[in-house]
Amino acid sequence: MSKELSPTAIARIEQWVKETKGKPFTLSELRELHGIDTKEDRAKFGSGIDRLLTEKQIIERLGRGLYRLIPLEEPEIDLTKVDSSNFFPCRIPLGNVCLDDYVVLYRKSPCVIAGVTNAGKTSFLLNLIKANMDWHNIYYFFSEGGGEQLADRLQLFGGPIEDWHFHPIPRTSNFVESIRPDDFNIIDFLSEEEAFYNIDRTLRDIIAKLDKGICWIAIQKSPFAKAGVGGHFSEDRAQLYLIMENNTLRIKKAKKWKDLRVNPNNMKWNYKLIYGAKFVNVGRCYSQEEL
Repeated sequence: MSKELSPTAIARIEQWVKETKGKPFTLSELRELHGIDTKEDRAKFGSGIDRLLTEKQIIERLGRGLYRLIPLEEPEIDLTKVDSSNFFPCRIPLGNVCLDDYVVLYRKSPCVIAGVTNAGKTSFLLNLIKANMDWHNIYYFFSEGGGEQLADRLQLFGGPIEDWHFHPIPRTSNFVESIRPDDFNIIDFLSEEEAFYNIDRTLRDIIAKLDKGICWIAIQKSPFAKAGVGGHFSEDRAQLYLIMENNTLRIKKAKKWKDLRVNPNNMKWNYKLIYGAKFVNVGRCYSQEEL
């Protein structure tokens, strides 16, 4: 009886390993996936892994029984062929104010909105959908309530539901799997537990998944914290980072300014949210240095 796995079995394992995209995996995971339980099959399986490790060199050992796919060398970018003006057109309304008058979004970018409970994060995102749905393919991944609750929220804006053109998809975790690389994605919202421990990895994975599109992510913020859950990790990879609390919205971080003479970082506006849909009485708050 052969002591080696068949070429078909090796190919199947190799394909599974490539689909991990560099995430560490254990032999136990692979054995369970492929139904390996007898002593003879475990020996065959070990030889198959050794082949991927030594002959094909597509995986590396991180520890006892722990492996990962060896990342391929990334191709060099020809900067002379990069279109630096290739931004993602996006209207960012806050009542009668348009934040896109101050910031510009690159494609393949995450934007984070961190807010305390009931600050209006979902209302802001629904206004974002309304402002962009006629010229973007928008996927809205929401984790609170069902279709009935969302329909009720949309009716607060006035007009028939049929006027809304976007893809509402209920989802509570593993949002990266559903990201559309070339479209307008919105995650409402990343759970506190997932955001606190994994937000840096989540944002990194979102960036890797995106191509020509963008992704907005809502996260919670404690009333006395300087940033949303996950601390500075929720901010580091974001191109645009907004904070909503105490009836104000602040641009905490903007990487790309629309006008290089006007720095939007720390710009702040007061607002009043009515009917859970409309931002009114929006007014700029000026710091002492700006007065």
